[in-house]
Amino acid sequence: MAAKKFNPKSFATLIGQFVEQVLDDVPEAPHVLISPLVWQPRSNGQRHWYFMVAAGTEFRLNEFGADDKALARNMRASLTQALMQRQPPIVIHDFDDELEMMCWSEVLWPCAKTREIVAGIEAERAQWSTA
Repeated sequence: MAAKKFNPKSFATLIGQFVEQVLDDVPEAPHVLISPLVWQPRSNGQRHWYFMVAAGTEFRLNEFGADDKALARNMRASLTQALMQRQPPIVIHDFDDELEMMCWSEVLWPCAKTREIVAGIEAERAQWSTA
């Protein structure tokens, strides 16, 4: 089976759609928080690579990902670059720690959902330290 050929035009269109999805219902000079690239195991033993983006008038998370790490990394970098070019400017927070991102989210969007996510990440990490 032949590998699919990469189409830069389609990729640029996809990134443009990601930008519109992230910026849907955001105030003027919005905050956009971008998580690190992380993965979850698939049932077939492979990994699903993804990153999260928080934005909106009210707290909203968007997940973007791929089964290929390099592609997911390129998607994250391309989305960040596209957001940086928007007018009026956007405040972009680029995180290398999921917990830190969610703690910032809890400050920007204090609600039950952000508190729940922070508590879940903290509980998961507490398990790591006792394992």
